[in-house]
Amino acid sequence: MSVRDVDVVTLYLLPALNERLKPKLLNEMKAGARVVSHAFDMGDWPHDEFREIADKRVYRWTIPAIAGGEWQLIRDDGTLARLAIDQRYSKVSGVLDGRAIGSAHLSGAALSFIGDGKAYRGLVGPRTIAGEGWRAERID
Repeated sequence: MSVRDVDVVTLYLLPALNERLKPKLLNEMKAGARVVSHAFDMGDWPHDEFREIADKRVYRWTIPAIAGGEWQLIRDDGTLARLAIDQRYSKVSGVLDGRAIGSAHLSGAALSFIGDGKAYRGLVGPRTIAGEGWRAERID
């Protein structure tokens, strides 16, 4: 069964089944789609939200874009920089021209970070990140 066009998946499965399903959800669902689980988490994938309702546990995750890797950052003034992003689920960090970026955040396809004293915000696609005043292209 394909989950490519699904916006929300709800689960009520045991932890071992959630773990087996996790790669399919992360690889097939579009960035920004949500996964909600009753009672059980997804192992090492940190949840975005957790609530206890009437003694029942409910977890929510947002599918992150695939932002990890090497990027050529192009500013509107034509200057170039190398952006390397490390990613583990929605947690991102990295370096811009060899200097660590700060305040890195990825929610669905929305990526933000601070590099060289400037705030960068953009939307991650398969081959590009589109930001205001800059863009980045994936380096193979």
